[in-house]
Amino acid sequence: MNYGLATPSDLLEKLKRDAIKLEQPPDPDMVFNFLLTAQALSEWTRQYYEEESQKAGFYRDKKKALYLPSEAVNWYSETSCFPNELATCDYLRHISNCLQIAELTANASKHFHWNDTKRIKQISKDPQISDCYQYFFTDCHEDTYFEIEEIIYSLSQVKQILVQFFSGLVAHLDRVKNDS
Repeated sequence: MNYGLATPSDLLEKLKRDAIKLEQPPDPDMVFNFLLTAQALSEWTRQYYEEESQKAGFYRDKKKALYLPSEAVNWYSETSCFPNELATCDYLRHISNCLQIAELTANASKHFHWNDTKRIKQISKDPQISDCYQYFFTDCHEDTYFEIEEIIYSLSQVKQILVQFFSGLVAHLDRVKNDS
């Protein structure tokens, strides 16, 4: 029984529905649902498109390091969701950070506590800015904030980054699968 969710495309549509429900101020239940759906979609995508994922460069090695296809930077029609960096934006780093936020949240929910080797330094309603970089590059509107790898992301940014990433990834892997 799959409750109407049988493919990554089905779960992507659920992720989009969950994203729409994230209004301001964000409801903790909706934040939880969105991040768990994103993590599930990450796992479903790797398993469903196992062969295509490896061809496309989206896989984890033995040390669990995440590799993203370089084309991922082209899947963004709206780039204002990324932190405003002066020269070039390291899209893959930001995508990876947002995927880690979803993964660490899902793992924390299974184990009842955050045991993530301190990769997520804070989750708060207001960004806890600690240096000049964060001061200039952190969005400060009412939202929920996550700090990972010394970068503070608003939930709005995480939502936009993940929805666009998974939309592009599923379309990309479908093309790879159909070309095989």
